[in-house]
Amino acid sequence: MLDDLDSCGNAVRFGIQRVPDSRIIAVAWPLSNVPTGITVTIEGAKPVHARCAIDSLGVSKMMGRKAAIDATTRDGVPLHVEVDGDTLVTASLPVPVVFKGASCDEVLFFSTPQALETWKKEKNEGGTTFSLEEAVKHGAGVFGRLARPAAEAFAR
Repeated sequence: MLDDLDSCGNAVRFGIQRVPDSRIIAVAWPLSNVPTGITVTIEGAKPVHARCAIDSLGVSKMMGRKAAIDATTRDGVPLHVEVDGDTLVTASLPVPVVFKGASCDEVLFFSTPQALETWKKEKNEGGTTFSLEEAVKHGAGVFGRLARPAAEAFAR
């Protein structure tokens, strides 16, 4: 069954993925079983790793509880964000942004729009830039459809 889940996850780039050649689940979107540099703490629960910036911002909506996100931005600045559903409650930086590239490995926090632009020029990267508020709404939209099943499982 793990082979089937992994094949499905790799085909659609969403779902379950495992560590290659093992029985260890690496990713069960939006969470990761391996450290990613982004930690999410759901109100009343232990911290977990999120797969990427957008994923971390959607966990609150999916679980139906407030969430705190702690990350180091791609440009090396600590970031603390609190989210309630599809609402940004607070952020420790004045204008952080989220960059969404071609894969989940390229969905990153940046401390400022200028820091993102510098990185994009160095890496010659194209993609979409979201304000933090836009990224919260996007993450909530992506993972909100899983809200009821996830909240019910969390309540058990």
